[in-house]
Amino acid sequence: MVAIEVKELSKRTTEAVGIIKGKIQTMQTNTDLVTRSIRDIVEVIKETHDIMLSISGSVEEQTATLNEISKTISGTSRFAETVSISLQNTVKLEKEVTKRLSEVSHSARSIARDAKDAADRTQYTRQNVVDVGEACMATFAETRRIEDQVRKLVHMYEKLHEIVIQFKIK
Repeated sequence: MVAIEVKELSKRTTEAVGIIKGKIQTMQTNTDLVTRSIRDIVEVIKETHDIMLSISGSVEEQTATLNEISKTISGTSRFAETVSISLQNTVKLEKEVTKRLSEVSHSARSIARDAKDAADRTQYTRQNVVDVGEACMATFAETRRIEDQVRKLVHMYEKLHEIVIQFKIK
């Protein structure tokens, strides 16, 4: 009777060891997959960060250019108004020229407003790009932290594996 119980206990122990071994193998496989996925994510984040830096530089250049255009157009508008006042004192032909210069002045002011609006929107876009860059940096830092946790988990798995190997039944 005792021999049957010992045999049954041995059989259940063997089955349990097999189940544990299967779970450990599954954990190892999953850990490897997670590690590879995290490395891939880190690479994508690095590439995204580089792209964001490039975009940020381009946005800054566009902002500076649009500001210069806006200044130039504003100066042109003021000049056109001065010319318009001077020409009002001349002959009828000069009045027609003055009328047309006034229209040009109006268009120049409209363009100047549009350029200023574009510069403002560019600044807003630049800030969004900076915010996205900061979010990428935070994500990158969190990914590094996760990688460290994965390494620790792999190390714990290896230690556990060494302990489990000692209990193999032959």
